[in-house]
Amino acid sequence: MMRESLGPLGAPQYEEYCTDIHNSGTQLLNAINDILDIVKSESADENLDAREIELGELAGQIVQSLSVESDSNNIAITNEVPLGGCEDLGG
Repeated sequence: MMRESLGPLGAPQYEEYCTDIHNSGTQLLNAINDILDIVKSESADENLDAREIELGELAGQIVQSLSVESDSNNIAITNEVPLGGCEDLGG
């Protein structure tokens, strides 16, 4: 775009490139924030509370938290973990 190889700024192709650049930057920022959250949690001096969790509920929360980004990118995420624990999986 700096060289205006597709013509002067304002050409339709530049608008598409700007959208792609913005979306890529947003995805990169989200990935960096996720990494920083992991590093922060690993370096925290907090005591972890070891306890049982409901795996199906956790999986549902994860799918829900990813739904906005996945929907905007036409990606379908499904949760097939049953509520009720691992015994429902045959384990």
